[in-house]
Amino acid sequence: MIAGPRPDRTDDLPLGAVVTGAAPPLPGFDIHAGRAVTLEPLGMAHAADLWRVAQGADRSFTYLRYGPFATEEAFAAHVAGLSGIGRQPFFAVIPQASGTAAGWASFCDIAPDDAAIEIGSIWFSPVLQRTRAATEAIFLMMNHAFALGYHRVVWRCNALNAASIRAASRFGFTHEGTWRCDGIVKGRRRDTAWFSLLAPEWPAPRDGFMAWQSLAEWRGAPPCSRCQTRPRHIRRQRRPGRTVRYRTRSLVDTEQRRRFQFGSRGLAGRCDQRQGWPNVVPRRPYFIVKR
Repeated sequence: MIAGPRPDRTDDLPLGAVVTGAAPPLPGFDIHAGRAVTLEPLGMAHAADLWRVAQGADRSFTYLRYGPFATEEAFAAHVAGLSGIGRQPFFAVIPQASGTAAGWASFCDIAPDDAAIEIGSIWFSPVLQRTRAATEAIFLMMNHAFALGYHRVVWRCNALNAASIRAASRFGFTHEGTWRCDGIVKGRRRDTAWFSLLAPEWPAPRDGFMAWQSLAEWRGAPPCSRCQTRPRHIRRQRRPGRTVRYRTRSLVDTEQRRRFQFGSRGLAGRCDQRQGWPNVVPRRPYFIVKR
């Protein structure tokens, strides 16, 4: 007996998880206010402040496709071009401490049907780099993207941009790989490093940021009324049978360390009567306790 043709089946093949619900909306040109920074839709009103902080900051444009700019007119024309891109909202980053724009960032490569979005085209001037306002600016954009319903947030940068790679790791992004020679920027070959953060992974870095923010606010607070001190560091105690190993700290680590040491108490900032040290997460060096 000759067997007939096998039926064309697909139910025995591995498939991804089923996605339900409507596609997330496009991000709008809204104002996002944090504790240390405000994001406003980029416009010509910010051009003069941005030009001022761009002076002597040629190094900050090294890995971008644009800049530095020789004249204020050329810079203002570039700002006007960025602010006029309809499907790529650019935001001026305004630290609360100064009240003036010190950089910009955008949502780009937005794919609502795929629930994917990228935070990119970031330029932070030297006065904004490595500040609390810079960290909170990226956090506000990440939080807004996931609140809109996007499942995947992307971070990509020049594979030689060590500062951007460290930032991606600190925010909890996962390195996916490197596209080799995928572009030519300012006459040089460019390899692009890709990072991503998925919606199920977001709660850990989000909670870590909140813990870090509480610590940052405590550091700027007046001395405690009990001990009248504000120590520059916090003592570490090694316990027998445990190994301490050092590595770069991320926002995920901050939250895990808080839970390990303080449990549900959180970052209350209360003083320990025995030692006079506040109950907060140590800033540096960060250590992981391995059981």
